[in-house]
Amino acid sequence: MLDVAVIGAGPAGSAAAKRCAEHGLNTVLLEKKRLPRDKVCSGMIIGPLAHTLIRQEFGGTAAVPKERVMWAKDYLATNHGFDQSKEPVWQGACAVARLPGALVSRTFLPAKKNILLAGEAGGFVIPITAEGIGTSLKSGLLAADSIFQAVNSDRQADEIYLKGIEPIITVFKEYSLWFPRIEEAAKSGSGSSLRETLAGAHQASLRIF
Repeated sequence: MLDVAVIGAGPAGSAAAKRCAEHGLNTVLLEKKRLPRDKVCSGMIIGPLAHTLIRQEFGGTAAVPKERVMWAKDYLATNHGFDQSKEPVWQGACAVARLPGALVSRTFLPAKKNILLAGEAGGFVIPITAEGIGTSLKSGLLAADSIFQAVNSDRQADEIYLKGIEPIITVFKEYSLWFPRIEEAAKSGSGSSLRETLAGAHQASLRIF
């Protein structure tokens, strides 16, 4: 008989399933895609939280091996005509939609009884940068620990989980103060002001997580 079913083998689901199994819970991890999954974004710029949790939980580092980068370039050159000698036409950054807004405003709660949402499904993506590996891992581990605590007490898993994720939501709320600064810089019509403000927001994201 199963104790826990984890849906999705992304960073949050993988971390949650691993931690549940370590707690001695009979766990199944379900993923609709073939592993390893594809990934839309690069996830190359991640903060200290992700680096720490990857080393702590999986015994590795978050660095992308040079061999993997070379393999990707060769694959694109061979199969899609990618010219490795070309320099980028443009480099920059963008402001992303306010993904965790409902989480910060408390109009959305990522838990109900024994159903806990972690990672991107729970809204744990850093505002502006949309980087979520570290917060996905953290929320996945918190979800697993909440289930284990609930099994061994008379408390509900959602109650434990919502209390556990409160520090993350608080940081999200404080970091969201960058949004009005970005909007003001964008309205000013000064490209340099917008670039500097976005750069400041991205640097701040690396400090908070």
